[in-house]
Amino acid sequence: MYEKGDYLAKLSVEEKMSPRQLEDLLHKTKRIIAEGKECSYLLNHIKYQMSRDWSWKFGEELIKAIEEVKCDLNVFLEIIRQMIMLHRYYNAKNFMESKDEIEKIIREQFGRKYGITDITVSADKKIKVRVPRFIEGPKFLKDRIEKALREQIPNLRDEEFNVWIDYR
Repeated sequence: MYEKGDYLAKLSVEEKMSPRQLEDLLHKTKRIIAEGKECSYLLNHIKYQMSRDWSWKFGEELIKAIEEVKCDLNVFLEIIRQMIMLHRYYNAKNFMESKDEIEKIIREQFGRKYGITDITVSADKKIKVRVPRFIEGPKFLKDRIEKALREQIPNLRDEEFNVWIDYR
């Protein structure tokens, strides 16, 4: 059960599922259990979401997981809970594994020119860069840093992250 939740969490990140979509699945499953409805209601809901905005592969794996637990929705509910807990971890993992490289690139390419005093890389995919002064506006530096990181760190190319310039 825990292994399945772990697998689905990794897949949900790969397939760009949002935490909100996963939480909606959790609430829908709880509601179906509380109302005493059959497993087919949840299967149909998943298929409906697949036809709209869910990843097809992710939906198929959810259906397989339900079949593996023989439509025991209470067991499936626990798998979903495990998946949701691990989703944020796996979502941040690639980004945080690049932390040292991010800091190095920013310091080497922008540190001297802008007098960067501090760089903070956080698991919520935010990079805070503190500078004491500005030659150009903050947006200019932010855009240059983002571009350099995407060009030089392969696993950040398609990653969503924010660079914040703090000057004081």
